[in-house]
Order: sequence, then C-alpha cells, then structure tokens
Amino acid sequence: MSLKKTQAARLASWMSCRALALAAAAPLAVPIAAQAQQAPAAVTINYDIAPGTLQDTLNAFGQQSGILLTYASELVQNTHSPGLKGRYTPKAALDQLLQGTGLRATQERQGIYTLRTAPNISQLGPVTVQGGVQDPTLPIEGFIATRSASLKGGQDILDAPRTINVVTRDQMDAQAVQTLDQALRYVPGVVTESNGIETRSDNLSVRGFAPTTYRDGLEDSWTKVEPFGMERIEVIKGPASVLFGQATPGGLVNMVSKRPTADPRGEFHIQGGNFDRKQAGVDIGGPIDEDARWRYRVVSLIRDSGTQVDYVDDNRRYIAPSLSWHPSAATSLTFFSRYQRDRSGMSFSALPVEGTLLPNPWGQLPANRFTGDPNHNAFHADQYGTGYELQHSFNDNWKVVQNLSYTKADTEFRALFGDGFGSLQPDKRTYLRDVVDQVDWNHSFLVDTRLEGNVPVGATRHGLTLGLDWKQTRSGYDYSGAYYGMPGEVAPIDLYDPAYGVEIPDYSLMSTSTSRLRQLGIYAQDQIHAGNWVFSLGGRYDDARTDYDFANLMYGSASQSNHADSAFSWQTGAVYHFGNGLTPYASYATSFEPVNGGDFDGNDFKPQKGKQWEVGIKYQPSGHDSYITLSAYHLTQTNVLTPDLEHSGFRTQTGEVQVKGVELEAKAHVLDGLSLIASYSHQRAEVTRSNTAGDEGRPLANVPRNQASAWLDYQVQQGALAGLSAGFGVRYIGSLFGENGGNYKIPSYTLLDAALRYDLGRLNPRLKDASLMLNATNLTNKTYVRICGGRFACQYGNQRSIMATLAYRW
Repeated sequence: MSLKKTQAARLASWMSCRALALAAAAPLAVPIAAQAQQAPAAVTINYDIAPGTLQDTLNAFGQQSGILLTYASELVQNTHSPGLKGRYTPKAALDQLLQGTGLRATQERQGIYTLRTAPNISQLGPVTVQGGVQDPTLPIEGFIATRSASLKGGQDILDAPRTINVVTRDQMDAQAVQTLDQALRYVPGVVTESNGIETRSDNLSVRGFAPTTYRDGLEDSWTKVEPFGMERIEVIKGPASVLFGQATPGGLVNMVSKRPTADPRGEFHIQGGNFDRKQAGVDIGGPIDEDARWRYRVVSLIRDSGTQVDYVDDNRRYIAPSLSWHPSAATSLTFFSRYQRDRSGMSFSALPVEGTLLPNPWGQLPANRFTGDPNHNAFHADQYGTGYELQHSFNDNWKVVQNLSYTKADTEFRALFGDGFGSLQPDKRTYLRDVVDQVDWNHSFLVDTRLEGNVPVGATRHGLTLGLDWKQTRSGYDYSGAYYGMPGEVAPIDLYDPAYGVEIPDYSLMSTSTSRLRQLGIYAQDQIHAGNWVFSLGGRYDDARTDYDFANLMYGSASQSNHADSAFSWQTGAVYHFGNGLTPYASYATSFEPVNGGDFDGNDFKPQKGKQWEVGIKYQPSGHDSYITLSAYHLTQTNVLTPDLEHSGFRTQTGEVQVKGVELEAKAHVLDGLSLIASYSHQRAEVTRSNTAGDEGRPLANVPRNQASAWLDYQVQQGALAGLSAGFGVRYIGSLFGENGGNYKIPSYTLLDAALRYDLGRLNPRLKDASLMLNATNLTNKTYVRICGGRFACQYGNQRSIMATLAYRW
C-alpha cells in the first residue's frame, strides 16, 4: 500500500472513531460495513499514546493502528485510560488502554473491534499486560510466538541466549498436523520419522540426539502424543539441564496443553482421508460463572484409520478435560487430566536392505509390504494423566508457581519381526521371523516448585527463578517370544508373494526388567537486564538414585544395580538489543544424563555429560510481524559407552561424539494475507572417540548434513476469491547414514506439501465460522527410504496423505 493510501486509511479510521464516539443519538454506534486495508490482528505496531480520557486515547489508537472501533458513547464517558507506549498487537493494545475501565474489546472481524462491558471482570483486579506481549500458555494468532512457556518465567524469546523454535496452534491447523513428528517437520535441526513409520511412539532427533519430551514443563515421554490437545509445541535447542534436569545435549521438546480461557471458544471438526481415515474432534471451553472465576475446557478426539502398511490400523480415543479457578487477580489454580487409548498394529515392519535401499533381483519391495501376520499384530496403549498448576503473586515482584503431574502408561505390542541375524535368505525373497510379545508399564510422579522474582537493583532489573523439583518413576517390561531356530518357530514369509494367517507357535517369557528412579533437583537462574544488555546465569544440582533389576530367563541369568548419581550443570549467556531489531547473543551450557549399568570392575556408569557453545543473532524488525534466528553451535557429549577391549561383553565410558552446525529460521507476515516459514540447517555429527576400530571420524546415524524447508500461506483479501487460502510447502532432507559407522547411506529426497482452505461464511452468512480444508503431504507420492538401521532394518518414509477437514470454530 502506498504512503498516501495508508495515511488516507488512518484518517478515515480516525474520523470514523470520532464520529462513533460522539454519536449520542443512538445507544450503539452503527458498525462500519466497509473497511480499509486493515493490519492483521497478529501484527505489532509501535504506539505512543499519553494517558488521558478513554475517548481521547481511543481516538489516538484509531489514528495509529488503522483499527475501527464501535461502542456506545456512554461507555467511555468520565473514564480514564493509562495510555500506551511500545510495540503491541491490536488486541494487546486495547487491553492495555482499557485496563481498569471494566470494558473489553471483542474482535468482530479483521480490523473491527467492539467495546463491551466485561461482566464483573474488574472485581478480579487490574489486568497485567507487559508491553503487549503474548501469554505463552494461551492461544495466539498467527505463526509467530514472541515468548516461551518453557523458560520458566514466560521469558521473551529475544532475551534468551539460545535457539527456541515454536510451532503455534495456527500453524498446526494450517498444516493439518496429526502427530508430533508432523508438527516439527518445518523446524531446523529437527529430524522427524527417525524410526520410519511408527505407531508406537514419536521419533525425533534434535541436533543429533533423541530429545526428551515434556508436557507443561514436566517430563512426559512414555507414549505417542496427541497434538490436537496442544496449544503450542516448543523446541529448546542445546543443553537445558539447569531448568529441566537430566536431558540429552541436543535439546528437548516441551508441549503446552490447551487450557481454560476467560473468553468462550470452541471447535468441532470432522476429517476424512486416504487409508480409510475417519476422525472427529471437539474443543470447547470458556467461563463457567459470570465473573469468569471458574473456567473450563474439554478437548476430545476419536479416530479410526488404517495406515500405508497393510493390516496396520491407527485408532485412537482421547479426552482431556481441564478446570481453572481464579479466586483473585493474584491466584490461579488449573487442574489437568487426560486419557488416551491407542489400538493399532506394528507399523514398524522392518525390511531388508536388498529390495529397498539396494537392488534385489526380484524387484523393489512396495511401501505397503507387511512382514508380520494379522494373527499376531497389535499395539495397545492406555495412558492416564492428571495434575495441576498453581500460581500465586505475593506482589508485583514475586510469585510462586507449582506444577504437579502423575502419569500412568501401560502398553503391549505383539508382532513378528525379521530375525536380526540373517533374516533374508540366499534366494533374496524368503524372510525369517521371530515372535515378539512385550508388555511395558510406567508410573511417574513429578512436582516442580519455583519462586519467580522481578527485582530492581540500581540501574538493573533481575529476573530471578529459584526452584526445587522431585521426580519419581517406576517402570518395567516383560518380554516374551521365540527366536527363529528355536522349537516352535514361526513360518517364514515370502516378501514378494506373502501369505498371511499362519499359526503362531507357543512362546515363553524370556526376560523381565524393573527400574525405579528418584531424583531431587535444586536450581537457580538470574536474568539481568542492564540497559540494552541481558545477561543470564543459572546453575543446578541433582541427586538421582536408580534401582535396576534384570532377569534373562532364556539363559538363567540375573543382575541388579543400585547406584546414586549426582551432577552439577550450569549455563551462562549474554544478549544485546540494538535499536533496529537486531539482537546478537552468545551462550555456554551443560547437561547430564544418567546411564544404567556398570563396567567390568563393578563400578556404576557415570552420567553422560554434554556441553555446548552457541552464538547467533535474532532479528525482529520494529513495525513488522516477523522473527528471524541465525545460530551456530558446537556441542560435545562425553562419557559415551564404547566396547571394553580388555573384557569381552563389557563396556567403558571413554567414547565421545560431537555435533557442529548452523541453523536458520524465518517466520514472517510478508504482505497482507501472506505468511512465510523458512528454515535451513547444516550439521556435522561424528564419533570423535571410540574403542571400536574405524569408528572415529564416522558420522552419527540419522543426521543429515543439510536440511531445508519452506511454507507459504496466502489468504485472498478481496474480490470473488476472498475467503480462499492456500498453502504450499517444500522439504529437503539431505543424505544420511542409517546407523553409526556409515554402512548404509540413504540418499537425499525432496517432498512437497499443499493445503487449500475456504471460509464458508463467504458463501452464506449462516455458515460464519465454518471452513473447509484440504491438505496433502508428500503431494507427488514419492517413495523414499527413511532409515536403514542395519541390513534387515530398513523403513520407507510416509507416502502421500490426503485429508479433508470440515471445521467450525468460534
């Protein structure tokens, strides 16, 4: 838009605001039907509005924002506003201007807001708005998050001296995300589908390491995640033990649950797609009472679906109710609960390297080939979770936060797997199989209590976090089966002419294991704001005790270990804010991860240690809705297990691995209706110390040297096609090795994704808030090998998925 048109639009907006505010003849100003090119609700603008009467401040707001307001003139009479200064989204700006007035701004449609009396909201005390920033636990508009829920204190991402990637709810909806893997496909440095197609669990690596997953800041990594229950997903790159305890050095994934909101909201959708996919979901919530002291939310989903692998289903039942209580502006208590029931098969149908990655005289094996048998193929998972989050502010500077969770997960999988010692016979088509039946269980109790302070000291301001957390888990498994060659072996399968319905022989319990972990952590962090500088310093001490029992019934052996680990981890960093939106930073951080077992001499293994240097620059230009991060890092993990050359069958901790890389992520609202997500990562991951001959200098498994992706999302703003949106994505994954040592190199591949959406309200006003969406991943149906973890453990990647969604959101 030209400068003259922009000025004209703002002048028209100001005149409309003025006329509406002075329209005493009517009880409510007439809404404006036609609007100028309004800024989207997620765009931040610099405001400079002095305190004064509410009418004057709203007039100034209209001039500076281009937003049209409708309201009854008597609402603003004899009312004062605190004014506004800084960068805000339109909604956050109005919240600040209306602070203490008892009024609320409601968006009618893009660029038009209506002021209404908020029912007794003033009784809760003034609403705190910090510079128009987002609440990282509540819904936000668009793809760009500026604050993190994972940094314990809701810090501004610009102030954090590390890389943080956030996938918002709007992005997940635009891309029709169905799994955690799919949600993180466009995040740099994250490798998805790391075990190929897998119905049992999510499969990721972050900067070369499998990350620990968290839910609302507490560990939750037992079964596959339902992303429909998430408000956002955050990836914290690099060692993060100071705030979270034991973790791999590559980073972690923290999922933020949907929670009750003060405003009524809801969603209902039905979906259908290939592989006989049928799904319905409901998400409703809002205030229970007139004062919005009690709020609720219920998220539920039901799915019946097949997969690209024959005889493998992907069925789920999910419900997650939550309830929050806000007795005052200083106190809130939110209760969470969830139940998830998965009934599927074992999609991890490992195939030999000949016929997938390498040629086979009988041809290429199809991606839907199932090497098991329907008579012995199931994955059953039931997980329960409950907990709460308590927050209480003592004053403007200090508050206490406590998070607590209890989870219980029970799983069983039954399958016929390719025998790992020689599955493929010399004829290149007969495949030997083992019988597997494993039952897993896990109980975990976690509580994290922290004191957060915002303390001015001279010319500096200290953001303090002092915390204590406790973790207690009990887990175990019973493994039953029969190996090929044992009495009662199962019949082999012809990979090129499979016959199913074979008799499953009797099998017996082969091994059992139980483990108990108790861990206490004490941590502290100080974020020091001094002018344009932000300095961070944090430390943590953990004491962990592990009891481990293992029995091998097949060989009549058993072992026990009881060991205690303690570790100190720390991090430091500095950030500098230039006035033009550029923010360079540098940091150093460490991590630890306990290791079960011991060496030949009976000494318990020490925790694996991680350390990382990272430098980078973040860019958030003033007046533009965009966010760019460029980073370079060098991380090292020590105390890695490697074979003991002097004692066969034992291991020592003399191994070491390193990962060096560069990452770039850009998210931007480029033009009205046009948004962009782009990423690139370059990683060099290798074994730098090992007792295995030839390992040093070899690449780590499943880490591509290069990755790149981009997603464009455009919504037609006017004309006959107004209401139509389209998205297009491209993902490039460079070549990688399927196992440490580089025996099987997997070639690079490029995948295309696409989306179409239409606002049905454009066809008929009765269909307001309804939309129809069509999403496709791997649009060209490219067949590619995703991983080869050995000669008999290759997996294809996901083939084309097409999904139609009819949704109603309000």
